[in-house]
Amino acid sequence: MTTPRFRPAWHDISPYLDGVYLAVNALPDTWLVYDAHSCGYQKAEKIAGNHDLLSDLVRWDRMNRVVRTDLDSREYVMGSEDKLSKKILQVWTRYGPTAIVVVRSPVVITQGHDARPVLKDLAKKVGAPLLLVPDKQRAPDHVAGYLAALEQILGAVTCDGPPVPRSVAVVGHLFDRHEGDQRGNAAELRRLVSLAGGIPGPVFLDGRPLAAYAGAPPPSVVVDLGTDWRGGEDLAARHGATHLPLPLPLGIDGTTAWVRALSAALDAEAPGLDAEEIGPLARDLEWVLPRHLHGARAMVFADHQLLGPLVAFLREVGVRVTGIGCTTGPARVPRDLTPGLPHAPPGTDALTALVTEARGNGDLDVVIGNGFIRQLVAPAGVPVVELGYPSPTRHALHDAPFLGYRGVRVLTERLINALAAAPREV
Repeated sequence: MTTPRFRPAWHDISPYLDGVYLAVNALPDTWLVYDAHSCGYQKAEKIAGNHDLLSDLVRWDRMNRVVRTDLDSREYVMGSEDKLSKKILQVWTRYGPTAIVVVRSPVVITQGHDARPVLKDLAKKVGAPLLLVPDKQRAPDHVAGYLAALEQILGAVTCDGPPVPRSVAVVGHLFDRHEGDQRGNAAELRRLVSLAGGIPGPVFLDGRPLAAYAGAPPPSVVVDLGTDWRGGEDLAARHGATHLPLPLPLGIDGTTAWVRALSAALDAEAPGLDAEEIGPLARDLEWVLPRHLHGARAMVFADHQLLGPLVAFLREVGVRVTGIGCTTGPARVPRDLTPGLPHAPPGTDALTALVTEARGNGDLDVVIGNGFIRQLVAPAGVPVVELGYPSPTRHALHDAPFLGYRGVRVLTERLINALAAAPREV
């Protein structure tokens, strides 16, 4: 019998391996070999056709881009006759991918088997990098898994094109699907680099094949949007570039600070943003915000990289943030939000009860969160802006970024539409 004591918290539904899958999902010419048992393919299906309508992780016309070694219980004890090598060679022989990412199940890790000599030997037979993701399955969340995989992927990328002055590479943003929100984010990041006086180099990752990054110019500046990893710093060190850690560019003030920080790192002329960017936005927002958003009350749920910038944006457009939840775990809540804002309780039932009570008392107008949060708060009848991983009920087949100046319009529009569609008491 299941009791509340043993139910997982709402922030535990997207673990480390989800992030590894998302990183491979972002690279159409890359395969993932998972050294594990045969069950549990739902993780790929959670992404393909659900969170990401344009994903090709799961195929009907050929082998899926996520494959398993299909170990059974006997092989865990007696040995598997090197199924890992056989599966990697099968993938390479059939499809010749640009890279093969390898990750191991907790049971295989517990056995103490070292995969590195196997991969070293295979490197003589396989003409593609074999990238072993660190054994950190106990790490807290999917963002950690994504960045761990990305760190290995960046190590296989060589920026050996002709040098371009003020070239900028951007790394560390969670590109979690091929739809218009994340493709739009990648395009907006490149546009912001141009506004800062830089020359847009690669955005790692942006949905292109890994082979498309070959021959990129060595960066002068590496803008690092990730946290608690070394991938951006290592990329900058390899090319003698400036490492510039920045938060996600979100909202007017956040985006403006981002552009100006990059401009300073490039030693470029300070950009004039008022006429082309801020002015047109302000003219539109000063008309719609007082009527539609000022004073609205929101609870916000997002991963630790997105949460702080998202709260700042909401305050900027006049929304009162009455509670927050970090979808990558309470220990990852940004320090500047603690203890200034109430934290949502970790239990699923407790969260539903909290939102239901706040909605019933007239203290809550909208919730921002992923698809799982949407399910939990549905009994309260509160409007939801679905944002984050996973988002199985909100999709974007046209560009709809939430980063940068263009993202301000998209997020404001989504908030207004969610509030306008809410049932009203007569």
